[in-house]
Amino acid sequence: MRLFPYSTTGIAFGAADAARGAARSVTVAEVVTFRLAEGVERDVFLKAAGDIEPFLRASGAVISRTLSVDEDGLWTDHIVWTSMSAAKQTAEELMAHPEAMPMMQAIEEGSASMRHASIVLTMD
Repeated sequence: MRLFPYSTTGIAFGAADAARGAARSVTVAEVVTFRLAEGVERDVFLKAAGDIEPFLRASGAVISRTLSVDEDGLWTDHIVWTSMSAAKQTAEELMAHPEAMPMMQAIEEGSASMRHASIVLTMD
């Protein structure tokens, strides 16, 4: 039993490891931070955020998603995607999807910050 059950994702350790199949496709973390628009209630936003789940699931590109909020009201939507191209393509499609509008409208204009990064270490 490993004390710290970490696994690497998307890293080839060398030619011999790659030949044995150690290299995997690179998964991508999307981290979006934002604040809610003035007057938007938490429960209303959570419903809107949940309403996009069927679209995300249907994409087949989402591995996991968590939504959190800190005590200062800064929200973080963290999605793990199968690839960078899947993340970008699905995000583009989502912006045109009617179910996404209530969630997008609930976010304070100019407060959102999005970044993507290749996942290199995962804790099981």
